Amino acid sequence: MPGVPEGFQVFIKRDDLTGTELSGNKVRMLQILFAEALKQGARHVVTGGGPQSGHCRAVALTCRQLGLTPHVVVYGVSKKAELGAKGNTLLYRMAGSELYLSPPCSYGAFKQRVCSMAGYISAKYQEPCYCIPVGGATASGMFAFISLFQELIDQWLDTSHMTAAEIGEKLTPYVDRMLSDIGLSVGTDDIMDIVEGYIGEGYGTASDELLGNGHRLSLRMPHMDRVVNLPGNHANNINEWPERDIPLDQ
Repeated sequence: MPGVPEGFQVFIKRDDLTGTELSGNKVRMLQILFAEALKQGARHVVTGGGPQSGHCRAVALTCRQLGLTPHVVVYGVSKKAELGAKGNTLLYRMAGSELYLSPPCSYGAFKQRVCSMAGYISAKYQEPCYCIPVGGATASGMFAFISLFQELIDQWLDTSHMTAAEIGEKLTPYVDRMLSDIGLSVGTDDIMDIVEGYIGEGYGTASDELLGNGHRLSLRMPHMDRVVNLPGNHANNINEWPERDIPLDQ
């Protein structure tokens, strides 16, 4: 790596090698959350996120590997025609996920919609449904990253000078609450540095400069919309919000 000052070494934790189809470090949380789901006898798993959520993709594909039915609440989409079939949306649709479109709302309201769906799905199918909150952010999931520190220690790396990127000031109170939930008396300011300014044009938004000429992914090709929307395709299980059964809070 060019530009590293003399006397310094750079180590990269290759969580991308845990399986590209399952999305790197997300596997750390999901191995704990899916263990809980199986222990509770779940036959369905519901989670939520944006149309390009890597978390939703990872949950859907893990469900299929374990013989569970994935359900995805898609944020900010009101009509089937608005969903499309590009990138991660294509992948969790190809996994045969049941999709529920959630019109724009506050982040808090969306999290509540995802949680409410677990009861709706359990009642509809008469089978247990396990809810993985938006992004998998739970106290249980945090233990996956606590184990990461132990993993680094076992690999003889100094973990006293680590940097967490893209956490952001808006999320630090939420992280602090989760640290408290698992019995820790520290906060984000005590254990990490926040590095801002690297999100670019926004989450899930790739500029032409970033993609480069001739390097756009085939998963974003427009013809995929026509393919997955063919009648009878298992990737076409899209439901507009079942508001008669679940309140559509803003």
